[in-house]
Parts: sequence; structure tokens; C-alpha cells
Amino acid sequence: MTGESIPSQLRELLLSIRNASIARLTRYSWLAKEAAARGGDLPANLVFSGTSGPLIIALQSGPVIGVASQPSLISVTLWLEREAGSDPDVHAVEADDPHFSRPEFAQMIGRRVTDISILVRDAQNALWESCPREVGVLLAIEDAPDLLLSHGLHDDSDDFSVLLREDVRSTLWPQLREMRVE
Repeated sequence: MTGESIPSQLRELLLSIRNASIARLTRYSWLAKEAAARGGDLPANLVFSGTSGPLIIALQSGPVIGVASQPSLISVTLWLEREAGSDPDVHAVEADDPHFSRPEFAQMIGRRVTDISILVRDAQNALWESCPREVGVLLAIEDAPDLLLSHGLHDDSDDFSVLLREDVRSTLWPQLREMRVE
């Protein structure tokens, strides 16, 4: 892993994703996927989306990008990953897992990223003013739903989640500004 940072500081990394095709989307859970579902908080088909742990985006062109979030920054964070799946303390959940993911995520595999935006959330109080608040990276995918890499947009929490656009809590949309990465 190198250089974890907020999306706006990694513009070149984000631009390298545009027009690239996704080879794999892998969520690395702190819990085995069966245990994450058994815990009762997540239905089995939402483990990929909502389990605790980072996401790895492997591109067909070679680069592997890690994504998580940092509560102290109220932001999603990204980094260029050196090796996918090299940590024995985490458990892989693939986007195309028929039991622990949703079919919409599987549709993204092999598809090209056509556009990228950063979602910035309005400050809710004085403490938030000093934070980047880059709570989402929205990837438009060719012939598939948009992929949203989120800091708490599903439930207004401090948790990292992998979402579809429609998974965002409706009351949060008015608090978000979309900045296209160019």
C-alpha cells in the first residue's frame, strides 16, 4: 500500500481509472463472509456492500486501487495497492459472489469506467468545517449501474460501504455536491 489519501489529492490516480475496465471488485472483510451474515446486522446479499473492511478495484490494465474511509477526515480514502489479497487477516468477498453480493455489482466486472466524480458533504458543525468531507467517489460504469464508494452515505454513519446510487439515504442527497474529476 502506498500513499493513502483523500480523493481530491489523488486526481492522477482517479484519472487512471477513467476508460479502464474493471477486472475484479473484492471487498476484504475483517470477518468471514458467513460470520458477517450470521451476525444478523447484514442480510447475506449485502455482505459485499456493507461488511467492515476495504475494497480493492483491480483494473484489466494492471493497476490495483484500494478504497476505505477515514472517520477523522469524514472522507473516503484511496491508495495504489501493491498486491491484491496479500493480508491473511482479512476475508475476500467478490462482487460476483451469488450469495454474498448483489447482481448489480457483478454486472460491473469487465465493464469500462466512463466518468468519475467526488461527492463532498456540507459541513454539519464547526468540527466538520476543518475536514475534507469527501464522502463518496462515484464511478459511472458502461452498461452497468454507477458504483459509489461511500463514507456513511447508506446510513449517515462513519462506516465505509460500497453502494449503488439508489442506496444513498435520500435525506443526504441535498447535502452533497458532486465534483467531476477532470
